[in-house]
Parts: sequence; structure tokens; C-alpha cells
Amino acid sequence: MREGIAFLEMGGTMGFKDMHLARLAVSAGLVAALGGIAVAPVAAVADEVAVGQDVAVDQDATQPDSDGSNDAESGDATTASVVATIGSASFDSLKAAFDAAKSGDIIKLAADADISDGSQTLVVSKSKDVTFDLAGYDLKLANTEAGRILVYGHLVLMDSTDTAKNGTGQGSIYMDTVYTGGPTGYALIDAVGGEFVMESGLIDSASGIENNASKGQFAVGVENSAGDASVVINGGRIVAGWYAVSGNGNNKVYVGNITVNGGILESVADYAIYFPSTVLLPSTVAWCTAPRVRWISRGAACW
Repeated sequence: MREGIAFLEMGGTMGFKDMHLARLAVSAGLVAALGGIAVAPVAAVADEVAVGQDVAVDQDATQPDSDGSNDAESGDATTASVVATIGSASFDSLKAAFDAAKSGDIIKLAADADISDGSQTLVVSKSKDVTFDLAGYDLKLANTEAGRILVYGHLVLMDSTDTAKNGTGQGSIYMDTVYTGGPTGYALIDAVGGEFVMESGLIDSASGIENNASKGQFAVGVENSAGDASVVINGGRIVAGWYAVSGNGNNKVYVGNITVNGGILESVADYAIYFPSTVLLPSTVAWCTAPRVRWISRGAACW
């Protein structure tokens, strides 16, 4: 990647606001914006709402219960078409695997899978703390209300073939949903009052779209409208047409956190991180002087 510039524009005043904070911390990794140009690392924050951005989740008959729970389905170990495994148990659908998973389990993808038709929504309920290993396979999701991943509890995403933890493994999460408005403007993975942690692997919400400038999409969302939500990036790579990680600045009752400790965040046509809210920068990071930390705002630069 070439060295370049990404933008950070602070939305509001840094600090506390009614004792509820939206936090963005960047200590390592790469963040890129505007044409995929890399900067190492950068936090990119926009203070203007993108037209049509929608990370809200309407809980209705097509969605899980308000606490993220689903009726568990048992996987059939004798089924010839195995899509996922948990230990020695095999499942013929990813939804069955996610529903059956218990805290501490590792759901491992066992074949390429496609739930972009909306027939399945993968849910991690509040009571669960699980890991999802792409294991070198591809999973196709959709930027629609169904056909994606909702995290009410705690989910760790990894790809055991991505040993460098930079998205160069064999597995990926991808899509080809063209943005046409709100119904097609959901993030592929939403932390809905829960915590999503990315350790390795690739999330690509850009390559499947021809015109990312006007039809770009979103990869990971912080949905803190009904509870505290967090996204932590420790490794891997997220490539998005618009926002690699995004939040909603109107959600001020509960805390929304974005922490980047490593990995690569890249926007093809917009901001890599969109978080239009009051931002608390960590006092442990000496911005402008710390090595490998860079941020640039419109009209002022510091690196």
C-alpha cells in the first residue's frame, strides 16, 4: 500500500457529556480512507451523517427476540452437507450452529456458505461468549435486515488460516448488496448492545460493488441504541465501500465504543471509521508524538 492521508474531523467537543461517552481509541494498526490509501495508523471520524446510513435493528417477526435469543436447533451429525462444526458436533446450517453454541464454544466454518438470501440471521444472544472461525472458508452475508450477524453477547471473529492476522488468510466474509436506501443499508455485522472482537480474517464489503462512491456499503456497526455496545479490532482486515466501522451519533443514552489495537481498516470511497459523536481520546496515547500514531483533521494536521 502507498503512504497517504485519511481524515479525522471531530464531531462535538471531546470529553464527557451527561456521563455517557462514545469512545474511539486507536493504538496500532492501519486505517485507510479515500481510495484505499493506507495510513499507519489513523482514526477517521466524520461529523456529518451519510445519506441513508442505517444501522438500526427493528425487532419484529423476522428478527430474534429482544434479548437476541433464538430457539436452538440441533445439528445432524449424519447430514452429508456439513457447513459448520462445534467440537465433534456437525451442523448443516450456520444458524443451527450459532443457536446451539454455548459460551466458550468455537464455531468453525466447514464449507463455503451463503446466507445472503436472508433465510438465516446469525445471532449471538446476551448470555453467550463464542468464537467464530472462518477456517479458510468464505461466508456471504447481506447488507439487509436479515442475512447478517447480530451480536447481543460477545463474539470473537477469527480465521485460523490468517496467521499474519492481516486478512491474508484463505477465508473471508463478503457481500454483493448494492445500496439502494435504508433496507439495503445495514452493516454486515452489528454489535447490538454486545461486543464484537476481530482477531484475524477478512471482511470485504467493497469488492462486490462496482461503484463504491455512490453504492458503497458498511462492514461493522456499533448499535448502542438499547444498550452499551463495543467493537474491538485487534487484527485482520476490513475493507468497505463506505465505512469499515460505523456508529450512530444520535445514540447518546448508552455508551458506544470503538477500539483499534491492530489490523487494517480501509474505506474505498469514504471514511474508514464513521463515529459522529462526542469522542474521548485515551490519555495514554500521546497524539502527535507517539510513534506509528497519526491523525489528520480538515485544516490541521499532526503526525
